[in-house]
Amino acid sequence: MRKKAYIFNTILSFFLIIIFFTIFLTSLTYPRTNIHHYNIINEWGEREGLPSNNINAITQTTCGYLWLATNEGLVRFNGVKFFIFNSSNIPQFRTNRITCLLADKDGSLWIGTEGGGLLHYQNNKFKLYTTENGLISNYVTVIFKDSTGNIWIGTPDNGLCSYKNNIFTKYDSDSGLTNTRISALFEDDTGALWVGTFGGLYILKNDKLEKIKIDNSFNEAIISEIYQDRKGLIWIGSNKGLFIIKNNQVLNIIGMDNGLTNQWINSINSDRWGNIWVGSHDGLQIIYPDQNNRYKIETILENFPVTDIMNDPEHSIWIATIGKGIKMFRAGKFISYTQQEGLSHNVPLSLFEDAEKKIWISFANGDINLYNAAKNNFSLILKEKINSSESIRAMCQDNNGNIWIGSYGGGLYKYESSGRVKRFSKSDGLISDLVRTVFSDSNGNLWIGTRFGLSIFVEEKFINYTTEQGLPSNIILCINEDNEGKIWIGTGKGLAYFINKRFETFLLNSNISSLPILSIVPDSSGVLWVGTEGGGLIRVKDQSPSYINISNGLPSNIIANILEDSQNDIWLTTDKGIIQTTKKDLSLIFDKQKKKLDYKYYDTSDGLPSSECVKYSQYSVLKSSDGLLWFTTMGGLGMIDPQNILINKTPPKIVVEGITVDENKIISATNEMVLSPKNSVSIYFVALSFISPHKIKFRYKLENYDKDWTEIQPGKDRRVTYRKLKTGRYAFLITACNSDGVWNPQHEAVYLNIIKPFTQTSMFYLLLTLTIIFLGSSIYFLKVKKLIATPSKKYKSSTLSPEKKDEYLKKIIEVLEKDKIFMEENITLRKLSKTLSIPTHHLSQVINEKLQKNFNDLINSNRIEEAKRKLLESDAHETSILEIAYEVGFNSKSVFNRAFKKYTGMTPSQFRKKTQENKTNKNSNFNG
Repeated sequence: MRKKAYIFNTILSFFLIIIFFTIFLTSLTYPRTNIHHYNIINEWGEREGLPSNNINAITQTTCGYLWLATNEGLVRFNGVKFFIFNSSNIPQFRTNRITCLLADKDGSLWIGTEGGGLLHYQNNKFKLYTTENGLISNYVTVIFKDSTGNIWIGTPDNGLCSYKNNIFTKYDSDSGLTNTRISALFEDDTGALWVGTFGGLYILKNDKLEKIKIDNSFNEAIISEIYQDRKGLIWIGSNKGLFIIKNNQVLNIIGMDNGLTNQWINSINSDRWGNIWVGSHDGLQIIYPDQNNRYKIETILENFPVTDIMNDPEHSIWIATIGKGIKMFRAGKFISYTQQEGLSHNVPLSLFEDAEKKIWISFANGDINLYNAAKNNFSLILKEKINSSESIRAMCQDNNGNIWIGSYGGGLYKYESSGRVKRFSKSDGLISDLVRTVFSDSNGNLWIGTRFGLSIFVEEKFINYTTEQGLPSNIILCINEDNEGKIWIGTGKGLAYFINKRFETFLLNSNISSLPILSIVPDSSGVLWVGTEGGGLIRVKDQSPSYINISNGLPSNIIANILEDSQNDIWLTTDKGIIQTTKKDLSLIFDKQKKKLDYKYYDTSDGLPSSECVKYSQYSVLKSSDGLLWFTTMGGLGMIDPQNILINKTPPKIVVEGITVDENKIISATNEMVLSPKNSVSIYFVALSFISPHKIKFRYKLENYDKDWTEIQPGKDRRVTYRKLKTGRYAFLITACNSDGVWNPQHEAVYLNIIKPFTQTSMFYLLLTLTIIFLGSSIYFLKVKKLIATPSKKYKSSTLSPEKKDEYLKKIIEVLEKDKIFMEENITLRKLSKTLSIPTHHLSQVINEKLQKNFNDLINSNRIEEAKRKLLESDAHETSILEIAYEVGFNSKSVFNRAFKKYTGMTPSQFRKKTQENKTNKNSNFNG
């Protein structure tokens, strides 16, 4: 008996273990619900600049541009503006009816048209392919590129063709394709091409198309889309619903009986969590699969066709529609709650978490909602017990578990744990029924702030205070207690604290001292943070106040409330959104070690129902016990998990879209330009991030001009202009960060070459100088030649005898050949005359008549001969041309070069090179 019991217990234990692990593994594998749903929808239509609300296809090229196929042309979108390509500005467009798109991995774009052939856009140029180039039809329905580089083109009337190496290859009935209306193309993991038609599905194998036959309904279905999910399952969209296929076997069929709103499927895609998005003739649905291939279907959009679905690198889902333009779904950082999600009203005023960790929300109409976290819903409570239509602006719980509710007009309510509600009003001693705030201190005292003063509820009695007891104003906006137990009061005209049963005004700057104090929050380090209406943020540290405002980078001087999260970051609510910053950065600003505050800025683009946060409510913010942060806004409730904030880690791609020269000439994007110093140049650029593009920041620098990088803040002009740059080469570098501050480490560059007009260049002045020298020299030499040619006339009266001429000539030749007097740098006719003891005029006559030269020609010709000799010497390569020029008597290399070319017909360098080549040839001939 014991043995049987033992066996039974062992088996029972075994099964319990199996059940436990089954439950455990199921909890691991089942898709977890993430608070970051696709809760933000951005929409663009004709009103925003689209040429049509009917979008046939959507894609994104590698450069980051979004492209839309419409019946009015091809549309390019940069997140801010639309640019339309059509027959009016592109001659290659034979029709404006764009049917399909393919973004190639090489960065180019393929465009299918209805009757206008196939277009290829690459490097800012369009190329057209039609039947004249071998395309099988000018009507294109689908384009696909396979893993081997083939471009496949499906047509509605003539079958399928491939394009590679400028050759089109046709596939039709001869290839096994019995239906030539092509509607979908897809390549599986094995490299097989799947072809969807208006009469079933085909697979291309060994250059032949084989039809997949499963059952009659599938065999003749119109196959409109083929998609493979992350599990390897192939989803077939058709006019008969969804077919889920694995190993050529149908695992499941999803139709209208299973929850589809329309069984004609146009597009299929998936999100980052593996959920399947399906676009049909009647809207958009999301299919949530579990690990057991069961599906939950959620309808997102209805009553209009969804033609295409695209998932971009930033994890946004883009939807193309007929009649509704395009829509972008993305996950926000905040989860928003409005009346649509069950709130009683869209303007919640105060928040409060009770001891049982339930969150209470109050409204301007007197309603109170209770949030059920497990069910993620809201319920209306205490409506019968607090029968008031006045706004409830404050709620808190005392040390005894009682919940106190302040009504602006209805007085004070006490909600006891038993469920009993008791009301206190002015007739009970409360200073006013217009209650703005309530606060329970560490001693168990209840403080009630009203429109006409302050009451302290002690031992079931009210003690009242007004300006007569030291309050700066009777309008009480907020009450809090610091770490030392001191009570601080924010009033309509400044800040006060309670000491010795009196109120003392805390001295602030004169321009702030009378402003409303909206919030008082002590942090974990003992610092008191004070929000004002109009004066920015105040820090009270060691009883000393310091201030920051919009001049320090705050988006607004209205700080409605302050919250410290579990990571000790500070959150500030304003009338323009919420900012998140660090204590460290705040301290640097307050201590004047830094000028501008660094922070993250949140608005409706991050999921907030409104960018305007509620003010005049002490409890407009809440950090719940699970660390979540709750914010009331003028459009609903916003909640965020500060430890799991979605970050867009994809840096934006930068594109230089155009360049303007002198503000009137637009040049298409280029990376190199030549300009003159008189030109002004403007460079236009964009950063292609579609998540909160209004928050994109740029950083640019013109190298060789700007010393530091310049940052362009969000919302500023995306253009930089430079005027009258000096001559030189410049590099304009531009980069950007997305809305989460993720910078692109790469820079887009435009090179500017600034050159002077030719008439202002050194080359022009050199040519002008050479021309003048040439003309002057020509005139001079003509005159000299004329003088030499007619010596008899010049020396007609000379008394110099022929014998004397010969004697003088002998002396001249001797002094030139032996003494080489021509090598003297400063040799002149007078100096030579003195050396030879020949009268100057006789010396000139002999040189002119006997040597047929003037004095300069005589000297320079001898110098050039001497230079030639030196250049011919075997070791002349060790001596520079300039050294030789100086040795033979020239004092300028340029003069030497001109003289050398005059007498030899070549430059010294050319002469040396030629002589060395001759020597080399002789040596090689000798050796041979």
